[in-house]
Amino acid sequence: MRLAITLFISMCFLFSQHANARLGETKTQLDARFGPCIRTLPADRGEEMLQYRLKNLMVLITLVHGKSEMEIYAPQDARTPFRQSETQSLLEDNSFGKRWRSITNIPAWFLGSSPDPRSWIAVATYFPKSAQMIAPSLTIMTADYARRRGLMPKI
Repeated sequence: MRLAITLFISMCFLFSQHANARLGETKTQLDARFGPCIRTLPADRGEEMLQYRLKNLMVLITLVHGKSEMEIYAPQDARTPFRQSETQSLLEDNSFGKRWRSITNIPAWFLGSSPDPRSWIAVATYFPKSAQMIAPSLTIMTADYARRRGLMPKI
């Protein structure tokens, strides 16, 4: 009986954690969500970068070992800034059932149990305009990916 209860609680935790998750999806799941991939772009070794369209957004997904670890959302016209409701909706879609917390010194958020970056699950940044991005963009990535790439926001 104890084993059954433990398995039930474990399964509830696993399913609730991934019910809203988008990071971690496979190409098959991404194709189901966005429709067929528009094109595959050059990526670093061991990674695959796919381009999709979602309504009026261009979406670039980086797969590592076949799972989404970074998603970049940008307007198709490369000019229109995101409305706050759009940003919040995309963050919620990638929330793992948790609450995003704001990083105060930059337009960024983290998912984690504390402000300590070692506890973070994912990070997101929004740049209405920057030298690195040609369009307003929202980038959402796993904290592990951000650490490996040196993209972890400084707080």
